[in-house]
Amino acid sequence: MALVYYLGPSGGTGGGVVDPRDPSHQPAQIDFTPTITGFRTVNDVFAKDDCRISEMIINSGLDIDSITVSYVGDTADMAYGSYKMGGNGGGEHIIQLAKGEYLTRIIGEYSDVVKNLQYWTSRGVSGALGTSGAVNFDYQAPAGYQIIGFWGGSGAYIDRIGVAIRTV
Repeated sequence: MALVYYLGPSGGTGGGVVDPRDPSHQPAQIDFTPTITGFRTVNDVFAKDDCRISEMIINSGLDIDSITVSYVGDTADMAYGSYKMGGNGGGEHIIQLAKGEYLTRIIGEYSDVVKNLQYWTSRGVSGALGTSGAVNFDYQAPAGYQIIGFWGGSGAYIDRIGVAIRTV
C-alpha cells in the first residue's frame, strides 16, 4: 500500500473534524462500493495503489459549501466509492479527471470558512471557485506525487481544508 502524507489544514475553527485516518472522524457522507473489502476509513481508499480521483463536485457560492470526491481503480476504472465534506448549498461544479490525470495543486483563501479554491491538474487543467478571503493557503504536490483527497473540518461549509498526497 502506498504511503499517504497529509498537508494542512488551513481555515477556520468551526465544523466537525474530518480526518481520513481516524475511524471516528470520517466525512458525514461516505459511500464505499460494497464489493471492495477492507475499507474502514477514507485513508484506506487513499492508500490503495491503483486508486485515483475520477471526479470532484465542488459546490460554491460566496463560500466553498462542499467537496465530493469519487474514486476508481485505475486498472479497470472500477468504482471504489466517494465521500463528501460540507453542506448542501451553492452551485454545483463538476470536474472530471481523465485516466492518467491527477491533481497537482490546490490554492485558496479563507476567513471563518474556506472562501475560494483554485485547482490544477497534471494536464494543465485549472479552475477557480468562490470569492475572496483574508488568508491564503497553497498546497502543491512535489514532483512524483499527486493530491489524492481532502481533510479538515466541515459543517454547512468547508471550514478548513488540507490535502492528502501520495506517489503517482
